[in-house]
Amino acid sequence: MNGKNFNKWLNEMLIPNLPPSSVVVVDNAPYHNLQEDKCPTQSTRKAEIQDWLQRHNIAFNQKMLKAELLDMCKRNKPEPVYILDSTLERHGHTCIRLPQYHAELNAIELIWALVKGKVSSENVTFKMTDVLKLTQNAIDNITTEEWKSCCRHVEQVEARFWRSDIALEEAIERIIIHVSDDEETDTASEVGEICSEEESTDTASETDTIM
Repeated sequence: MNGKNFNKWLNEMLIPNLPPSSVVVVDNAPYHNLQEDKCPTQSTRKAEIQDWLQRHNIAFNQKMLKAELLDMCKRNKPEPVYILDSTLERHGHTCIRLPQYHAELNAIELIWALVKGKVSSENVTFKMTDVLKLTQNAIDNITTEEWKSCCRHVEQVEARFWRSDIALEEAIERIIIHVSDDEETDTASEVGEICSEEESTDTASETDTIM
C-alpha cells in the first residue's frame, strides 16, 4: 500500500459506500498522513522552499542560504493539514486518528484477529487461491455483534488508560518538594566546609595507615 493507491481506494471504494456523517478511525500508517502543502525539509530544493515561503506570505531575502530559508520555514511552520482528513470533510465525514503505537485502541485489529482465526481453522489445502476465498468469506461473515464486542473491549481499554493517567497525575500532585528559602544559607561556604572535612578525614586515614 502507498499514498497513491490508498487515495484511489479512499475516493473510489470507501467514500461512495459510507453512510452520511460517518466517523473514520485511522492509525498512523504513512499513507494516512500525507500532508497538503507539506513544510519543506532538508531534501527540498531551494527554489521549492522559496515557493513555499511565498505561498505562505513569509518575507525572505533572495540571497539567503538554504539553511536560513529552512529555519524560517521551521519558525513559521503551520499545523499539518492531512489530505485524508480534508477529503473526508469535503464529503461530510470526520476523521479520528489513534495515538501512535497504540494498536490496542484500534477495534479493527481485533476484527483482523477474528478473520485470521477463521481462515486458520478452515485452511486445509494451503493454496493461495483457497486462502483468498477463505479470507473473503471470513470478512463477509463478521457480524454486527462481533464488531460491537470489539468496540466495547476497546472502550474498556481506553477507560483503563484514563484511570491510570488520572491516578498518576494525582500521585504527582501529592509529591511535595521542599526548597530552602533561607537567605543566610551560604551554599559555597557549606560546600567548602564539607570538602575540608572530607580532606581532613582522608589525611587522618592515610596517617593511620602509614603508622
